[in-house]
Amino acid sequence: MSKIIAIAGLTPGSGKTTVSLNLAASLSIYEKKNLVVDFDSNSEVSNQLKAGITENKVVFERLYPFTDFIPSGFEESSFFKNIAGVCSKTEKVFEIFIKSLSKEYEFVILDIPSKMDFLSTSALAVCEDVIIVNKSNEFNLKAIQRLLLTIFQINKRFKKKINIKGILTWGHSIPLESSLKPWPADLNNHIFKVFIPYENIMDNNEKFQTPFCFNDILSPASISYLEFCRELWREL
Repeated sequence: MSKIIAIAGLTPGSGKTTVSLNLAASLSIYEKKNLVVDFDSNSEVSNQLKAGITENKVVFERLYPFTDFIPSGFEESSFFKNIAGVCSKTEKVFEIFIKSLSKEYEFVILDIPSKMDFLSTSALAVCEDVIIVNKSNEFNLKAIQRLLLTIFQINKRFKKKINIKGILTWGHSIPLESSLKPWPADLNNHIFKVFIPYENIMDNNEKFQTPFCFNDILSPASISYLEFCRELWREL
C-alpha cells in the first residue's frame, strides 16, 4: 500500500519542489517506485513537462528511474473530470483521483503550494503524513500557525489523523539553536536530524534542476538526501 506524503513549504521559495524532486530521485536510487504529484500551478517543472501530457494522459512516465510525475493542471484532464462527474463531494474527487493512480507505487509525494488555498487543502486531505520544508535560520510564525490550523481543521472535518513527520531544514549553514526555539513545542521534537546543505548546482539550472544524486551521488547534498530517505523510512 502506498504511503502518501505531502511536502509543505511555509513561504514561496522555501524549497519544497526541490525537496520533492530530490526525495523522489533518492527513492529511485533505492529502487522504490514513487509518484510525484504537483499541486503548484506556478511550478516550472510542470510547465516544462505539460507538453507531453494530454487530456487522456495525466502521468508523465519515467521522470527518473522508478519515478513518475503528474504535472499541475491535472484537474483539467478528462480522467479527473470523469471522476468529478460521478462523485457528489468535491473534496472526495482528489482522494479518488490520487488513490486510483497510486496503487502501483510505494510512495506518493504531493508537492503542495505554500498558500493554503483549495488545492493545498485538497492535497492535505488526501495525505497521511506531512513534511515541512524550512530554510535554515528562517522562521515564519504566521505561516506555521496557518499550516497547523489547516491540518487541525482537515483532521476534524474528515475524521483523519494527518501526522507531521518532521521539519526538514536546508541552506548554507546548519540552523542555530536559537532559530529552533520559536517552533511550537510539539514540533521541536519533530525536526529531522538530516540537514540538506546548499550546493551551487542550484544556481546553474534553476528551471529544471537535475537531482543531486544524478549529478554527483557523492556530493554532500546527495548523501544527505539518501540519509533522509533512510530516516524517513524509520519515521514511517
